[in-house]
Amino acid sequence: MKQDFFSRMGRFIKNYYRHPLYILAYGYYLFQPKFTAGVNFYDKKEFTDEIKKGKSFVRLNDGEVHFMHGGIHNCYGTINVRPLEKSLRRIAREYSKDSPYIIGLAKRYINQTNEELKNDPEKGDHSLYAWMPMKVMYKIHFPHNVKYADAHSFYIDGFFRETVEDYLMDKHLVVVTSKENIEAIKNTKGVPFKKMSFVSTPKFNSYSEYDTICKDIEKTLASIPQEDTPVLIVSTGPASKPIVYEFSKRGIQSIDTGRGLEFIYSGESLEWAM
Repeated sequence: MKQDFFSRMGRFIKNYYRHPLYILAYGYYLFQPKFTAGVNFYDKKEFTDEIKKGKSFVRLNDGEVHFMHGGIHNCYGTINVRPLEKSLRRIAREYSKDSPYIIGLAKRYINQTNEELKNDPEKGDHSLYAWMPMKVMYKIHFPHNVKYADAHSFYIDGFFRETVEDYLMDKHLVVVTSKENIEAIKNTKGVPFKKMSFVSTPKFNSYSEYDTICKDIEKTLASIPQEDTPVLIVSTGPASKPIVYEFSKRGIQSIDTGRGLEFIYSGESLEWAM
């Protein structure tokens, strides 16, 4: 057990050597059983109201938090590079109540104590080491005087329908996702939206084509009838985050759904994905 611990710590330091503050904070908080991030979250109605005001939604989950400090090289097929790392850090650093976007963090885990995570009945201490980086990063890098949304909101059964579906019904959705997902959406009978355009992205490592994707989005937005109100629906891995950030800054509401509309309207529960 001791050998496993020291081996884990050695890998940790090797991965994060460029960020000494993070290493120090991690070491300080790791051995506090009652440590919790203490994030203040929007409730369901508040989240719905913010979306209806035109706020965008960007999810920063465990993979993105690891990317922010260069801790892992590959996450779900996306290769971490310095521009992506810097972009994710900027999204967190610039967040405020006046931002055109809301950040989503993993509510289910980030406010649990270290002790609770370590005693997870299904994952054991793996749960602690998976979510500890997010708890520490929140403490040292994220603003504390603003509310956050739950990154897993759309994985809660019925949440998407109950909060944003009605609002989106008269919008022109620009769905940014892989070719495979686009075909799945077109073949999913439960998807209720009538005005949809599509921007195809690579299935894996889509950030490598970030500039091309943004140009394709711009072309699609330019083709939409002037009387329509566009909303980006983005589901293309970690690249979704800077896309939402960039277009929200331009005044285009953008929603990072995580798994796409084809999953949300599949008729099956998504709560396993939390």
